[in-house]
Amino acid sequence: MFNKITIRTVNPAGWPIDFELKPGESPGPALKWLESHGYQPAAAAGETAAVAGPSAGGGKFAAEKMVATVDEGKVYWKVKGANFQKFGVTIWPEVLEDAGFEVDALNPLKPIDLTGWTAVYSVKENGQPKKILKLIK
Repeated sequence: MFNKITIRTVNPAGWPIDFELKPGESPGPALKWLESHGYQPAAAAGETAAVAGPSAGGGKFAAEKMVATVDEGKVYWKVKGANFQKFGVTIWPEVLEDAGFEVDALNPLKPIDLTGWTAVYSVKENGQPKKILKLIK
């Protein structure tokens, strides 16, 4: 039996949130409640209970636009939307190609409208977004 169970999640808005259960409390009802309210499992750390699923260790959000930064002639793309409006989440060229974009044809001076797309991302150990894993239309 665990002394403490932490359920690490990402809420529907994309923010990482941990829930701690009392010693001896069964995680089953809490996991069902969290799942029914749109929470997704997040990266595991220590003794963590989470609902198994394809999004374990990350989350997803409604993408709104993609913007570029050019540094020393190299283009870096970020997807913005939901709680990632200010800084965005990095997306690499191979992920853009998998989503059907022609990377070399994209204009880094013009934001790209991603309305209707969903961005699936991974998280760092601290719960912050790491990178976009997939763009889904």
